Amino acid sequence: MLKYFFLVLGKKIKRAFISLFVLFAVCYTLVLSFTGAGPLDMVIGDVDLKEITVSADNLKLLPGEPAVLLKLKKQSRLPGANILLNGENAGSFKNNYYKLLVHNGDVIKIDVSDYNYTVCVQVTAVSPGITSPEKGKAFKSNGDTIVLDRVRIDNKFVK
Repeated sequence: MLKYFFLVLGKKIKRAFISLFVLFAVCYTLVLSFTGAGPLDMVIGDVDLKEITVSADNLKLLPGEPAVLLKLKKQSRLPGANILLNGENAGSFKNNYYKLLVHNGDVIKIDVSDYNYTVCVQVTAVSPGITSPEKGKAFKSNGDTIVLDRVRIDNKFVK
């Protein structure tokens, strides 16, 4: 009788441990899903997730601030692609959008020589009065420098 008691008690303890383990796993998964921590953090490392998921809505073009909004078509980021304004480094694609403040006559280029595959950049928005580069125009390169255009601003918008 005592042997049967320990056998039943052992099965109950085993079942309790399995139930606790499953409960712990479910709770742990829920906590991680709400805090944002997870296996992807180990892969991304120090990169800020907000930086990767920038949308065009966060980069509003303000009146009186002539700007060109550039977007990578196929990649989510290209930190080695330098955006050149009049030959000087103005920034890079740390995310898929880049807002570039411009003046009349500026030359916009993108150096993609660090990449040996096709890079496509599109002008997704321009401030009112900018006639060149045109909104919607796409530029492609395969490891060279992309020359977007010389910025032209209508005279009534130039300060």
